[in-house]
Amino acid sequence: MNRNILLSFFMVFVCFLTTKAQISKYSIGVFSDIMLEAPTYDTFYGINGKYDLNNHSGIQVFGGYSNVHMTTVGADYIYNIKDQTKSNFNIYGGIGLSGDFYKQKIVVESEDKKISGYAKKNYVAINPTIGVS
Repeated sequence: MNRNILLSFFMVFVCFLTTKAQISKYSIGVFSDIMLEAPTYDTFYGINGKYDLNNHSGIQVFGGYSNVHMTTVGADYIYNIKDQTKSNFNIYGGIGLSGDFYKQKIVVESEDKKISGYAKKNYVAINPTIGVS
């Protein structure tokens, strides 16, 4: 069993090293973000798209939803350390803005009565971005 896992990892690694760098200025992807803060573990899922301005920088936009009823949309400026046309592996960093919109239905019971409403909160955040591509 361990031998199959090792062989699979090696094959993926070899394919990663032998593929060509991306030529298109446009890319699309998926992301996930897990905040490891007790007592709950907020998990975000979403999609992102990127447009390369040149071989070292680009603009990334994203949108996502969380298991804590939060929707996030935003944009980042991304700077790639290596030239994308010459390297298949890259480390990038950047900064951006996001809007986070929280809305959850709340039900309160009191003496045979149910009162419902929504808890809402919206805010803008400045986000640093670090990643590997």
